[in-house]
Amino acid sequence: MQNTQPCKLAEAVSDISLSYQVDNYPIHIENTIGIALYPQHAQTPAELWLKAEQAMLHGRANKLDISIYNEELNQQFVRRNLLFGQLRHALSTQELSLHFQPQIDLKTGRLVGAEALARWRTGSGQYISPAEFIPVAESSGLIKPFTKWLLSEFFRQTAQWWQAGMNLHFSVNLSARNLADPELISDLRHLLAFHAIPAENIVLEITECSFSDSPDQFMMTVDQLHRMGFRQSIDDFGTGYSSLSYLKDLRVNELKIDQSFVTNLTTEKSCIAIVKSTIQLAHNLGLTVVAEGIESEEVAAFLSQAGCDIGQGYYYSKPLPVDAFFSYASSSTTP
Repeated sequence: MQNTQPCKLAEAVSDISLSYQVDNYPIHIENTIGIALYPQHAQTPAELWLKAEQAMLHGRANKLDISIYNEELNQQFVRRNLLFGQLRHALSTQELSLHFQPQIDLKTGRLVGAEALARWRTGSGQYISPAEFIPVAESSGLIKPFTKWLLSEFFRQTAQWWQAGMNLHFSVNLSARNLADPELISDLRHLLAFHAIPAENIVLEITECSFSDSPDQFMMTVDQLHRMGFRQSIDDFGTGYSSLSYLKDLRVNELKIDQSFVTNLTTEKSCIAIVKSTIQLAHNLGLTVVAEGIESEEVAAFLSQAGCDIGQGYYYSKPLPVDAFFSYASSSTTP
């Protein structure tokens, strides 16, 4: 597209509407427009097309109607494609592993559970952050093999500990894409039977934003998981804006307060109000409250006094490799 004022261009295309009437039924087609300009973004039609596509993909991922290309998008696109190839390789070469972060009863100081977290160390020794590689898996065809690896490794390890007498709750995260997978229920049923571990010792953490796209479908899946005996937790509670209206009907066991509120608990009055309200709301609904991101004794003491049930964070322990967590659990050492 020939060079013009980006703002005027965006205003012009923002008026595009894809709404129709078919047999008296209103139909609206959602669309995302990616824009690249000639000559500042590219010199050839092929390059313009590629960069407009990059802008479109960025807009779709961020729920924008219009996205205009910039050089940072190209760097992100190259990085994402590189990680995609590396992650696909990592899934077949055992570069991925699980670490477990202890969860502590805030009243007694006893270890009561742990959250399983995926970690990736490449063959060259480089650590890739989950904040970077998990979105790549979720936005590509790798989410299915990644989830199969995650659940298989999680059940294998927790079953070993259960059989060794470690009677703890172990948590694992499920994304919105996982909940929409029609094979999820059968996969979990198979893993339970194969490893002979009680479902009530497993906590499936579901992000709050999972309920924003297809709430009825997700509620049905949550109900099925409940009937299978799994405990369920709403992760990152307070960061979304749709699940509150469904909370009274959800068959879940706990709410997990997002660490963004916990981290600023001693410095921001609004965080104090949100955390206290969440604890009261959860307890009124008969739910356990877990706070993540505890990094100081002051925050741990505040949460305990406010009635929060369980905490995790660097104050107690960072996520630990399997052997290190086993040693931690065996000694059950807490601050």
